[in-house]
Amino acid sequence: MTKLNYKLEGNKSGPTLVFINGLFATKESWENITRNLVKNYQVLTYDTRGQGKLSPALSEFDSFTDLANELNELLNYLNIKEPVNLIGISFGAKIALKFSSIFQSRVNSIFAANTYHEMTPFLKHKINSWRLANLKGGPLHRFEVALPWIWSEKTIESKPELIEFYRKNASVIDKEKANKLLTLVMQETVDLGKIECPVLICAGKEDILTPVSYHYNMAKNIKCAHVVEVDAGHASLIEAPEEVVGYLGAFLNTVNGRENASSKFLNREF
Repeated sequence: MTKLNYKLEGNKSGPTLVFINGLFATKESWENITRNLVKNYQVLTYDTRGQGKLSPALSEFDSFTDLANELNELLNYLNIKEPVNLIGISFGAKIALKFSSIFQSRVNSIFAANTYHEMTPFLKHKINSWRLANLKGGPLHRFEVALPWIWSEKTIESKPELIEFYRKNASVIDKEKANKLLTLVMQETVDLGKIECPVLICAGKEDILTPVSYHYNMAKNIKCAHVVEVDAGHASLIEAPEEVVGYLGAFLNTVNGRENASSKFLNREF
């Protein structure tokens, strides 16, 4: 029996979509998107271990491989046998890539937003600055240090109320939990060459944490991948939801319910 906090809803006869949270997020963060998809798709949202209030806590030994195996166990528990479509952002997108590199036959497609597959020295310094800020000053200090890496200049200047909302919610995950998550984030590399399914990679034009160049480098090493750029920073799903969801909808329409989806996807201009 799974211990993960999850929600399975929507059209049971449709393809299954699995949404995987970004760092410090919960499954509820997808609600604005999933409410428009449940008519045609079966939708699974869940909290990985270490996230949310009900899923198990992380241990110091957990890895992305462990999180991928745990997702596989959840799919087995829910008796989902057909290949699924994985949708993730940042941390969640890396889990999706890792899962697909291990369980190739279980994945129909991946939509990966603002992510990475390996911890470069520069990226490690960025993430470690968050970890050290969290240890020294707690969640709010970590938020302030991470702020310019996550949000675009346009969003920071034009939507101060949005930034304030996330600032006030920065303490949802306490210092200890945040430290374990940030330590985990800096581990493991995904073998992109083992991913067999179509992958649409969404990059924020103003993403400082994982720049556009990271995403094109990933696409070069995946057999069937495209990159789209959106007018946003690292938090693209929040900053440019209509643009991102537009790409997601077109992608899902392309890769579901068709024969030879990979071939059709490669010939599609997004």
